[in-house]
Amino acid sequence: MAIMKKCTFCKRELKEDAVLEVCMDCGRGIWGEKMLNTIIRNMENARESGSLMQGSVGSDSVSKRKAA
Repeated sequence: MAIMKKCTFCKRELKEDAVLEVCMDCGRGIWGEKMLNTIIRNMENARESGSLMQGSVGSDSVSKRKAA
């Protein structure tokens, strides 16, 4: 059974592939629209390049980096 991601602040369910652990509404309230979009874009680019998983621990993250 997969663990559902939830927003750190309001506990709303997030998409499994979300790069942030906050929902769009909370993210806008914290950083504003432009900064939130920049953060998301940078996190997605990091995930695509493989650098987002650098600090992760576990066999799943290791196998993803080796496959790249």
